[in-house]
Amino acid sequence: TSGTYFVNTGALTIDSAVAGLVPGFVATAILAVNNVRDAHTDVLANKRTLVVRFGTAFGRAEYAMCLVGAYLAVAATCVLRDDYLPLLALASLPAALVVWRRFQAAEGPALNPVLKQTALLEALVGALFAIGVLL
Repeated sequence: TSGTYFVNTGALTIDSAVAGLVPGFVATAILAVNNVRDAHTDVLANKRTLVVRFGTAFGRAEYAMCLVGAYLAVAATCVLRDDYLPLLALASLPAALVVWRRFQAAEGPALNPVLKQTALLEALVGALFAIGVLL
């Protein structure tokens, strides 16, 4: 995100870097779902994902921390911009809680819908955040 901002403006700013954390954290949550889902087969294939190294409990905690990080980045963006409108992204919080609960309860192939729902959550958070920033 900061790279795109730099290409378009010729400058790097802390608020563009922090704003980039919003979609970045949710994208990392998508990877966490994938890694937890595939942990068993990744071990057999000698893949060394974080979940393989540290366990599925770590992957589930990583997911939660990514969601928390995304919403903290929304708040930090508001502070840096001295603007409350990016808080519009918080309207996605109920959906995030639903998907997080589903992630905590599912294992293996049952995580496929959670993977899709997390991707949809990223689209929702990103759209609401972008609207808030643009207003």
